[in-house]
Amino acid sequence: MLPLRMANRIAKTALVSPRAELDNVEVGDFATIDEGVFIASGSRVEPYAQIGKGVKIGKNVRISQNTVVGGDTFCIDENGEKKKAQQGIVIGDGVELFEFVFIGRGLTKDNVIEGGVMIHGGSYVGYDVHLHENVNLLPHTTLMGENTVYKGAMLSAKIYVERGCHVGALTLVSANSHVKTHIPPFLIVSKDHDVSPLNLVGLKRNGYSQEEITALKTLYKDILANGKKLDLDRDFATRAEKEIHAFFSKYQTNREGISF
Repeated sequence: MLPLRMANRIAKTALVSPRAELDNVEVGDFATIDEGVFIASGSRVEPYAQIGKGVKIGKNVRISQNTVVGGDTFCIDENGEKKKAQQGIVIGDGVELFEFVFIGRGLTKDNVIEGGVMIHGGSYVGYDVHLHENVNLLPHTTLMGENTVYKGAMLSAKIYVERGCHVGALTLVSANSHVKTHIPPFLIVSKDHDVSPLNLVGLKRNGYSQEEITALKTLYKDILANGKKLDLDRDFATRAEKEIHAFFSKYQTNREGISF
């Protein structure tokens, strides 16, 4: 087996633990990679990036300059005591972390960033966060902790998501928003918590039919415009309706819980 630096493209000034496992990875000047880290082939760790102990990174991942993955993360529990998050971080294939991103550790479980996620510069990801496939966090977005963002959702620039709030699939949250509650799938939400029509572009790009979109319009009209609660016992025929049902069932969200 080739030595670590010969099997990879590691800058002379980079600090890479001999107990890290890298497979055809490029590591830039002054980057640091701690013991127990695994990075799969085709990934790139740019100058001054830091990868903490035990982080697992998939193929073709870009860790940009001055980004920290696996930094110290703390939270205050219900008794007012400070706790340090020490669980792992798992990053899927094709993820891009841009400059000055901070990815904290999990507190009760691993932080998970699935394949195709993009996290733009200056963003912060706290503890016990799960980002599903193709989520896009634009610059200076903050996820405080215990957050799930579902497949294809986009959080525009300078968004603050409070602890324990979740964002549904293909939802678009406008810039400068303060998210204080769960946001169900497929919506466009402004910084003033006004709900615009469905994210039609996202729905069509992801293969949702006109029949499914029409059913969603009817469903959300009842919930948001007419103030009705979602009947979780009714029959949900289309794929999109079933995703709405799954989200509302899991988080017990209704019109009052959305807080628009």
